[in-house]
Amino acid sequence: MIRRLFLAAMAASVSMALLGCGTVSTPKVQAQLSGKSITVVSLVGETVQLSWRGATVFNNEFGEARVPDWGLRTRIEDKAVATLEASGRFSTVKRAQVSATRREDAMKQISDLNTGSSHVLLISPNVSGDSIFETAVGFAGLGVAQRSMMRLLPKSAAHASLKADLVALGTFDNVIAQSVSANAQRVPAPALLIGPRLNPDTTGAVRDALQVQVDAVVQSLLTQMGLDQPIASVAGQAPVALTPGQLPLPNKETPSTAQTSAVPDAGVQAGGALAPLSPVQ
Repeated sequence: MIRRLFLAAMAASVSMALLGCGTVSTPKVQAQLSGKSITVVSLVGETVQLSWRGATVFNNEFGEARVPDWGLRTRIEDKAVATLEASGRFSTVKRAQVSATRREDAMKQISDLNTGSSHVLLISPNVSGDSIFETAVGFAGLGVAQRSMMRLLPKSAAHASLKADLVALGTFDNVIAQSVSANAQRVPAPALLIGPRLNPDTTGAVRDALQVQVDAVVQSLLTQMGLDQPIASVAGQAPVALTPGQLPLPNKETPSTAQTSAVPDAGVQAGGALAPLSPVQ
């Protein structure tokens, strides 16, 4: 019953906010990626962040829970790979894992990936503002947040905040595009117990809520870069898939679904003022 209430609230709630505005030069990114090979790497999914926000900072509690059986990492990879393959833009789409758990460390490892791909899409946790409870504590990665005063009438939310780095591999590996997206959703029953720790009565519903948000956020990350858009040989005709090594003809009539603007060649960012583009170490 609780699980059904969670899912019904997800479908009807107006408190869900998908954030991610684009400053990516989408046509430029599309042109660089057409006919190339790409590998998806996710640093997210094995652990969810837990936070209980009280009346003051002294009442705040933080923790984490390992939930590999929730399949969140696989879901992130599956969504990204399926979307990239459906675009027909790439000669090959693969997935791989690195031992790093932090974005900065992963950036140093991806050049050693022996996948044969020319590019890597690295998906990592991001930090966004608290769009649900409006506290000073932000939402980090995938997680569950709870708000209460004197531990009375706690209200809960599931959240997903992710960043995607599109990296061109070569002698000088560089980030050619970056996008960020965040999604937060109220859930209608307390999801955390004191500790904080997951409430076993609601873990299934929270897992389902996070799966829905993962799909939305990953889709947003790729849309901002234009990597979800099918290639059409002629404007107005049905999209066609590329064969390995084939490059598409320029198509000036195809609109971009992401907000775009001119950007420097060295690197671009999507996500407005959420986070500046960090230099690659």
